[in-house]
Amino acid sequence: MQSNPSSQITHRFQTARSEVRALLLQCLLPWLENVELVASSVPPATPLSYIMYYPDSGTRGRREGSGSTEATEMILNNLFYITAKFADSHPYIEELWGTLCQFWPNNLKVILRYLLIISGMAPNELLAYAKRVALYLARSCTNRLLDELMSELQTVETLNCLIERTETPPFYRLTSMRKASSHSDGPASGNNDSKVQDIGVEKGTIHTKRHSGEDPIKSG
Repeated sequence: MQSNPSSQITHRFQTARSEVRALLLQCLLPWLENVELVASSVPPATPLSYIMYYPDSGTRGRREGSGSTEATEMILNNLFYITAKFADSHPYIEELWGTLCQFWPNNLKVILRYLLIISGMAPNELLAYAKRVALYLARSCTNRLLDELMSELQTVETLNCLIERTETPPFYRLTSMRKASSHSDGPASGNNDSKVQDIGVEKGTIHTKRHSGEDPIKSG
């Protein structure tokens, strides 16, 4: 992912004629087959991942590659921009998303988490386009999408989460508000204060059952 054709194509897409745009999308498709998305919150794929997702294919064995979270964000931002601006006139864009999530086990999870973040940052502007991309993914890999969604629901605790924009990288802040449990291990004290909702706000992290070792966003 060191060379990023998606940025060049996105730049040309804005001024190209409709028939040229269709050709640009076709050029992008085979490149996306070899793109493995990388995210710090997603563990690297293992040989077992390939067996689970591609049990009937002898050609999709484990492949080695290199990439970065910055390149991943650039690719997803470019594809999402093309989708938001041109998907109505170029249905072929759906095939790009389908290809991106089919050839590497972790790509679908990375895309889903990207959609959750950007739709939370600007729901009024971006939620409709995020839903469109989710529909593309559902058509391309229905069972895997359901598995990933169920996995996310099982690993994330019940919480209310706010996503705020910031001026410094990664340009957003996650604020979680946790409800304290109303159950008590000891005898009832009769104190109504124990039943009052306790809201704890922690910036820069979402609490999950798989806690990370450190806060990914720390203020200097």
